[in-house]
Amino acid sequence: MILKTRQGRYRVKVKDRGVIVADRTFVHWNDAEAWEAVRKRMVAAGRLAPASAGRTPVAQVYAAWTQVRPGQVQERTWQSDQSAWASHLAMRFARMPVGSITSLDVQSFAQDLHAGHAAGTVRRIIATLIALLDFAVDRRWIETNPARIPLTLGRDRRGHTRHRILEPAELLAVWAVQRRRSPLADVTLFLGLTGLRWGEFVALRPGDLLTTTPGGPMVHVARSIVRARGEGAPTVKSTKSGANRLVPLTHLAADVANSWANGKDRDALLVAGPDGGPLRPSTFRRQVHWTQTVPAGFRIHDLRHSCATNLLTNGADILGVQGILGHASPDTTLRNYGHLTGTEHLRAAMDHYEQPLAAGGQAPGGALGATWPPVDTLAFLGEIGNPQQYQRISRRAASGI
Repeated sequence: MILKTRQGRYRVKVKDRGVIVADRTFVHWNDAEAWEAVRKRMVAAGRLAPASAGRTPVAQVYAAWTQVRPGQVQERTWQSDQSAWASHLAMRFARMPVGSITSLDVQSFAQDLHAGHAAGTVRRIIATLIALLDFAVDRRWIETNPARIPLTLGRDRRGHTRHRILEPAELLAVWAVQRRRSPLADVTLFLGLTGLRWGEFVALRPGDLLTTTPGGPMVHVARSIVRARGEGAPTVKSTKSGANRLVPLTHLAADVANSWANGKDRDALLVAGPDGGPLRPSTFRRQVHWTQTVPAGFRIHDLRHSCATNLLTNGADILGVQGILGHASPDTTLRNYGHLTGTEHLRAAMDHYEQPLAAGGQAPGGALGATWPPVDTLAFLGEIGNPQQYQRISRRAASGI
């Protein structure tokens, strides 16, 4: 029902089985009538959340969500959800009534996060908030999810991340030092030469090695093994991009891979841990004395950055590096490594573009001469029926301007 208040406004009350489930005041009658009609349809469909439900604190919603979420997602995703809640979401939303959160609140929260975090990190945190509020919609605490909005974050303020890398000579030096401690040093070399992610590497099998392809030795990257927090129970899944790829192997990387595969079944793990399961990063680091043999702060994942950087600084094109790294889009490769390509490719492209111009009478890099513009250009302008443009350029050509 719609009631007119003493202030001249229109208050709408929608009931479900005698209980008020929606209550709102409007300035205009048409707005009140339209809102009432929508809420009545939602009541009929059983989708309208009781008004009292929206007063439930977000912390209480999260507590209920923790009972169902772990069974819906992989352990690693649940770990990420817990981290996002503990580090960011709880501080901002825990005490708020779930029904009071607006899209503006979510956008403001995202922008505040972006002041100190990369856009990718912000979107992962917001993804947890979206999943939490979807749960609130399903349980009829709220009608719609205010976090399901297109985020406007802008550019990362920190610019290009400067990855720690090992140049080729440094990679070989680290490998040599680690080799004195453990044969697992070959893992360092292989990752630095291929750019594989750790999960992709430990999922490799001897059957993935292709040694007779026309383009030289390659490895077929078709799966990944992930662990929650890097050390939990292993789970086999697709690669991060969801697509398989072929990664060319240098002869040194191919020799290392063939030594691992020698005598093994094609479906066995190429490099297994001491327990026969996938090699754990902690086991690898301990065996090769990682912290004592690499620069301070250097991570296993930085071997991937080293591979990409060394490829680009030695002339590889960005699309080729995208294919090797397995990025779903070249935008990802450009965002992370585009600043390494320099301007040489731009100069080469412009020189290539300039070659046909030189044939018309202008030497590349030279001053405009009396032959400008090329005669063919003047004839073309005359043919397309633009006499004013033709006469103007003809005069400039005749005067040598």
